[in-house]
Amino acid sequence: MKKMLLAMFLIVLSLSSVSFGAKDDHYKNRVEKQKAYDKISSKYEKKIEDLNKKLSKKNDELDKAKSQKKPDNKKIKEITGERDKIKGELESVHSDFRKDLSKNKLSDF
Repeated sequence: MKKMLLAMFLIVLSLSSVSFGAKDDHYKNRVEKQKAYDKISSKYEKKIEDLNKKLSKKNDELDKAKSQKKPDNKKIKEITGERDKIKGELESVHSDFRKDLSKNKLSDF
């Protein structure tokens, strides 16, 4: 009976050590992935921030043009075109960012 209890104890002990080791590996893997993600995102961060600022300014400009007593439709179309161009650039940068993450087997957290 003692031998059987000792054997069961050793089995449980060995299984728990494997489990804890797996958690450590998972944590290390997670940290490495986060570092890789941060490195890639830093390449795109400034460009995205700049485009978001430009987009915000264009939206404000468009709102101002639309709120005039006599809105200039030609000016509104021009601003809308410029805004849409910025949106396209922003989407392109986001797409490149997602492709870069995918290429490195990372996901957008």
